[in-house]
Formats: sequence, C-alpha cells, structure tokens
Amino acid sequence: MSGSSIASPAMNSSIQAQGGAGGSTSTGASQHSLRQLVQAQILEYSRLTQSLFMALEAQAEGKSPQPAPPEIMRSIVQLDSTLMGAVEKIEIHQKQQQRIKQVRDEIENRNKAIMTVVQSLRSAKLSLESRLEHLDERQSSLAGDTNPNNELSVEDIVSYANRLGAYTSAPPNFNPQDPNQPFEPPYPREVNMRAGILNQQHVPAAAL
Repeated sequence: MSGSSIASPAMNSSIQAQGGAGGSTSTGASQHSLRQLVQAQILEYSRLTQSLFMALEAQAEGKSPQPAPPEIMRSIVQLDSTLMGAVEKIEIHQKQQQRIKQVRDEIENRNKAIMTVVQSLRSAKLSLESRLEHLDERQSSLAGDTNPNNELSVEDIVSYANRLGAYTSAPPNFNPQDPNQPFEPPYPREVNMRAGILNQQHVPAAAL
C-alpha cells in the first residue's frame, strides 16, 4: 500500500481549496448551505486523518509516501481552522434561530393580548349599545305616558299669575280664623301648590 495511492494530487488540491483563505471558504459557503459545507469538511477531515495514518505506516516500512506526513498534517491543521470557523458560524446561526423563535413567541403573545383587548372593547361596545337602546326605549315610554290632561292652558297660567302677582306671602293683617275673610285667600293655599304640576315632578306618585 503506497503513499501515492493514498493521497493523490487531486485530493491534495481539494484539501487546499477547502482549507485555504477566507475568500475560497466564502465562495464554497455561497454555493452550498452551511450544513453541507460542514459535512463536506468533516468528511475531508476524516480522509486526511486516514491518509496520515497510511503515510506513517508506509514511512515505517521504509517507503517515501507522497504527500509526506508533515504536509498532510499541515493540511489537517488548516482544515481544522476552517472547520472551527464553520462551527462558530453554526453557533451564531443557532443563536439567531433562537432569537427568531423568541421574537415569534413575543409577537404571538402580543397578538393574544391585542385580541383580548379587542374582545373586551367589542363586549363593552355591545353593552353600551344595549344600554343606549334601553335608554331610548325608556325615554320613548316616558314620552308616550305623558298625560295630556296635565298640560296647563294659557288661562290657568294667567289666572295663577294674577293670584300671585300682588303677594309673595299672606298680608300682615290677614287672619285665616276670621269668618269675615273671603273664602279664597289672596295667595295660593298649600293644597293648591301641592296639586300643581311643579310639585308633581318632585313627589313620587304614591305620595300624592
């Protein structure tokens, strides 16, 4: 088993292309996904390791393997550096994926909170509409229950004003116990004021 059959010049050039400078690495990353690139580098790392062991075995038998073990080791070190860079990219990618998942979870939680607020507003809107509808019905009912007999005529208002026009209280010499006083006093009696429409607006119907 010779060293030349283990590590051919074509494989050596492939090793240098994958383990070279950042420009060639970035070119490979642009052509393949990061996962495929790492898998290819791991496979090449395994091949280089096998080539190194076979070259050392051939050298121990007194043969001169090509490439020599030191050259293979330099390729392994170079590929190891490239592989570590790819691993760092994977770690960065995983952190970015975790951050994306975290942002998605935050967005989902905020959407749930927004939907809760929307449902609360909708419920409040329906409640207000129901209350307004009930209030309109009540106002319509009150307007329909108005008794036309309670409406004051112009004659009643003028007559009442004439009775109150000259007095704000009973005259000083007025004696309600005097039988010679007129039947109607010169001011409205309390019973008349209680029966007025102004008093009815403030007194419950049961008290009248």
